[in-house]
Amino acid sequence: LEEQERKHKELELQRQKELQRQQELLRQRQQQQEALRRLQQQQQQQQMAQMKLPSSSKWGQQSTSVLSQTQNTLSLAEIQKLEEERERQAREEQRRQQQELMKVLQQQQQQ
Repeated sequence: LEEQERKHKELELQRQKELQRQQELLRQRQQQQEALRRLQQQQQQQQMAQMKLPSSSKWGQQSTSVLSQTQNTLSLAEIQKLEEERERQAREEQRRQQQELMKVLQQQQQQ
């Protein structure tokens, strides 16, 4: 009887561990999907801000790379790295546009 109870407790413990593992995997997957969604949203906003769609060949490349990325589920760290790189690029583009604007304003003042 004690042996049965011990086995039963052991099985229950294994079930709980498996359940926790499944929940953790689900949580990680949700985080990855959320990060990917944010990344895609950020890309869209960036393209809208520039108000120019990429050339069709570039568009094709982007959609293929996004497709292959979603197929090879990215790790959270990889997604965060991509997000950081996109943010860096966006800041660099914004800085460049501000510099151009300043040049134009200075030229207008000189005239």
